[in-house]
Amino acid sequence: PTWLCARWTRERAQSLDAEIPSPPGRNNGHRHTLLGKAQQTSGEASTTTTNSRPQSNIRALFAYISPYAVRLTIGFIAILGGSFLAVRIPSMVRRAIDDLEPLVGNPGAADSIPPVIAETFWGIVLLAIGAALGLFLARFCVISASRLAEQRLRNDFFKHLQSLSRRFYHSTPTGDLLTRAGSDIDQVRMLLGPGIMY
Repeated sequence: PTWLCARWTRERAQSLDAEIPSPPGRNNGHRHTLLGKAQQTSGEASTTTTNSRPQSNIRALFAYISPYAVRLTIGFIAILGGSFLAVRIPSMVRRAIDDLEPLVGNPGAADSIPPVIAETFWGIVLLAIGAALGLFLARFCVISASRLAEQRLRNDFFKHLQSLSRRFYHSTPTGDLLTRAGSDIDQVRMLLGPGIMY
C-alpha cells in the first residue's frame, strides 16, 4: 500500500534532514536522519534500487487490477467485437452503392429497386446497434474495473496515512497529502481504465 508515496516520503525526509544541523560532538555519518525514521515509519524493511522501482510499481498496479481480470477480459472481447462490427459498416455502404449504380440515369427504374437494398439497409442498422452495444459493454467493464481498483488504492492509501507518525504530519504540508490522495490516484485510475481501453 505504500508504493504510491514511498518515494515522495523519502525525498521529503531528505530535504528536512538537510535543514537540520548535526548535534555537536556527533559524526555526520552516524546521524539518526529523518530519512531512516521515515523508512521505519512507512514500514519499508529495505530500500530498493532505482532500476527495480518502476518494476515494483507496475507489479503493484497489477495487484490492484488483477482481481477484476474477468471484467477486463469481457471488456477486451467487447472492444474487438464492436470494432469488427463498426468496420463492416463501410463495406455494407459500398455494397449498397454498387447495387444502385446500374439504376443511375434510368428514370423508370425507381420501381425496380432490388430487394438487396433493403437487406443492406437493415444490415447497416444491425451492425451499428451491435457496435454501440460492444462499445457500451467495453466501457462498462473496463471503467468499472478501474473504479474498483481506485477504491482499493484509496483505502490502502488512507490506511497508510493512519499508520504514519505525528512528527511526519507536523513536517509535511497538508496540500501535498491531498494531492497524492486526489489527483495522483485519479491519474492511476486513468491509466488502468481509459489508458487500457484506448
